Amino acid sequence: MTIPQGEVEKVALLARLDLTEEEVAAFTKDLEEIIAAFKVLNSAPTSGEDPSWRPVEGEAVPREDEPAPGLGQGRALRLVRNKEGGFFKGPRATE
Repeated sequence: MTIPQGEVEKVALLARLDLTEEEVAAFTKDLEEIIAAFKVLNSAPTSGEDPSWRPVEGEAVPREDEPAPGLGQGRALRLVRNKEGGFFKGPRATE
């Protein structure tokens, strides 16, 4: 399957990635190889097989909740570059 270069650029824009032309070409090639691998998996004979949701059957064993002190606002923001008024400051949404 051929992926149009514009699709990779669109995804990069949505992910806020500034890719070079070489990176766009490399990601396009990588994605085409991944899709080709999934096509091979889709062709595997699976009729009569039950789906497997995890590699080893077993039950999840929940642990007990144990209260612990949190980081606190000062410690959480200590190493953050983008903060304002005691809060994390993220980039504005663009469309």
